[in-house]
Amino acid sequence: MKQIVKNYINAVLYGSFWAIILFILLLVLAACPDSSTVRLDGQVDNHYNTYVTEEYVTNEYITQIYNTYITNVVNPEEQNGLLCGVYDTRSQDRNKSLLDIIALGTLKFSLIIDQLDIEPQPSADGFPKFLPEEQDLVGLTDYALDCFTFVDVPESGIYTIKLKSDDGSMLYLNNVIVPLIDNGGLTPPRERSVTTTLLKGLNKINVMYFQGPHVKIALTLKWSSNRIPEEIIPQSVLSYGGL
Repeated sequence: MKQIVKNYINAVLYGSFWAIILFILLLVLAACPDSSTVRLDGQVDNHYNTYVTEEYVTNEYITQIYNTYITNVVNPEEQNGLLCGVYDTRSQDRNKSLLDIIALGTLKFSLIIDQLDIEPQPSADGFPKFLPEEQDLVGLTDYALDCFTFVDVPESGIYTIKLKSDDGSMLYLNNVIVPLIDNGGLTPPRERSVTTTLLKGLNKINVMYFQGPHVKIALTLKWSSNRIPEEIIPQSVLSYGGL
């Protein structure tokens, strides 16, 4: 009988010990920061995926750009231009889609680009928006940019948008997963355009660009309407501060 009582007491003590351990673990988990991922458009994803379902960009890219650039470097009062992640894609197959090239590339650095106004020029001179030390991180061939901003449209109406690049590029508008302009592939300088309705106010755009082999680079983004003559979309209407 004494042995039975002794075993019972031991069992109660053993169970209480693990109950206390479980309770402590729950307290620790409750105190941990949420694992949500901050996205550049201000929304939150509570898990990591290869791709964000509503967009083409990766959560890993969003988190790195947001945490290492916006929160630590950028002056909130100086947010005109495009916020871009720059990828080393030298290990990627140039014939893959631009989405895959960026998704499988290695994010090297981020920067602010004032506007996309790079007319065709020798690729051996480097990407004119990079500093020399930034260019060294990705080389002169096989790198990619993934850029984000809001365009402040002055009035609702019909606009013609033109995207020119060497090599491939794509333009996305307002989180629609189908590109507004698909100018992908290994090409000499090539311009593609679309006529679409833009509403007054902030319209989100994403521009993806890939530089493959030599000899040229180019990346321009223009617009026009019945009130705006054709021009490079200027820095004055570009702002990534809509987070």
